[in-house]
Amino acid sequence: MARLKYLGNLRPDKAELDMLKETTPTLEEVALTAVISTESHSTAFEQAVFVAPYSCHVEQVALSFAADVPADATDYWTVELIKYRPNVARSIAAKTTEPPDGDEGGEGIGAYSEWSYDLVTIADTGMKKGNVLAVKFTPTGAPDPLVAPAVTFRARPGDVEFDDVVVADTFTRADNPTSMGVTEKGEKTWIAAKGTWGIADGEPVSSEAANTHALVDAGVSDCVVQAKITSTEPNDGLAFRMDSEGYGYRTINGRLYKIDSNGRNETVGGDTHAILSEKIEPGDTVRIELRGSTITAYRQRGSVGGFIQVWTGADPFNADATMYGFWAVNGSSGGYDDFEVTL
Repeated sequence: MARLKYLGNLRPDKAELDMLKETTPTLEEVALTAVISTESHSTAFEQAVFVAPYSCHVEQVALSFAADVPADATDYWTVELIKYRPNVARSIAAKTTEPPDGDEGGEGIGAYSEWSYDLVTIADTGMKKGNVLAVKFTPTGAPDPLVAPAVTFRARPGDVEFDDVVVADTFTRADNPTSMGVTEKGEKTWIAAKGTWGIADGEPVSSEAANTHALVDAGVSDCVVQAKITSTEPNDGLAFRMDSEGYGYRTINGRLYKIDSNGRNETVGGDTHAILSEKIEPGDTVRIELRGSTITAYRQRGSVGGFIQVWTGADPFNADATMYGFWAVNGSSGGYDDFEVTL
């Protein structure tokens, strides 16, 4: 909705007209309605509904449908708001037709009535010019179909700055031989997924005389994970896209390895040995970029200057896994710093 600072009257005089010429109109908010579909839907689907014409904040979202969908704990819809920006897709809100549980938003749908997101929190409301808002519909079980969905939302112009850091840790805390504690950014608890890990002299330490790994669950699978590697043990490195079973990937001795149910697998993305074009040396920062099934590894020599791509390939294994951290071999005395997971 566009509003002018100065509206004047129905018969403005010359002075008022001159003032109006010098007045810059301001846009206080935009309210839009989009018809998502005129069809009936029983399977998952997604539709883009808004492309931001300038920096703005999504303030209110509501949907309407042409048929009832009763609340049901077994057969229900999940309706997510997805924000897309370069290399990042993020669910910023979700509501279901499942009966509410505590503070979680859920309610049945009434035909031709507002089904709003007022019951749930919309996270990360900011959108920069060109960002896209989409609505994603996912059924669980066999809920009644969604008929002729439409969406209305309000967006307020305003400056937007993204904080893409999900998890960060410099391990600047008291020594602890049996616990790594909680990350400084994101407040994620470090898990000694295998072996015993602690903090000594501001670095993660594993005292096990065996293969061990420490992980945090960042909650994102498409991201960039990086850390400074100061360990002199060639088999130490980053662990990424790990799951609760201990499967995933790691950098090790100038290679990428995949750990699956068959054990250590040297074939990653069709590359039989996945050898990095440059070996990681103590003091380097390793960066792993994960976009869908594509994995790209970078090296920053001595942790200064630009990052150099040292390997890239596509491997769908554990593409939805969200745990990241460190892998140590043979009781390494530590050697990691400046750990970070960003979108």
